[in-house]
Amino acid sequence: MTAAARAPIVLPVIEPAEESPAEVAALQAEIHELARKRNAVVLAHNYQRPEVQDVADYVGDSLGLSRQAARTEAEVIVFAGVHFMAETAAILSPAKKVLLPDLRAGCSLAATITADDVRQWKAQFPDYISVKAVAVPGGSALVVWSRARFGYGDFGVNRSRIEDWLDRIGEAGPG
Repeated sequence: MTAAARAPIVLPVIEPAEESPAEVAALQAEIHELARKRNAVVLAHNYQRPEVQDVADYVGDSLGLSRQAARTEAEVIVFAGVHFMAETAAILSPAKKVLLPDLRAGCSLAATITADDVRQWKAQFPDYISVKAVAVPGGSALVVWSRARFGYGDFGVNRSRIEDWLDRIGEAGPG
């Protein structure tokens, strides 16, 4: 899908809280008590409204919060953010239950790209697999590495790229 064919991005407007300050304080106290009872940590993204940040144990960016979730002793992670943030926390903390309070929470940036867009973009930037024979005590060894030809990162796929390459060599057989 081309950028021109996509629907325009409509960002949500943060409305003023409908609750009075006393009601907000009561809700915050209830959240703190539930988190304590359920051994939960509450994480809030920098973009959350102040009432949510005030009740959070940690406030920060998406990756920093996911790393914090992995370090915590809590059994439950309540992630006040968007889907991909909660998914990242779940990947880094597979033994913990991760909750996303608002299942409608989405990321406008993530919503503007499809898997096909990513595949097409990656195809424009092929990567290298390099092999070098080196002398080691008692013989020689092959050093194999993978790196991005362009850009600064490899999207964490170096190991899988090399394993796929080695599998293809193994399928081809000797000679």
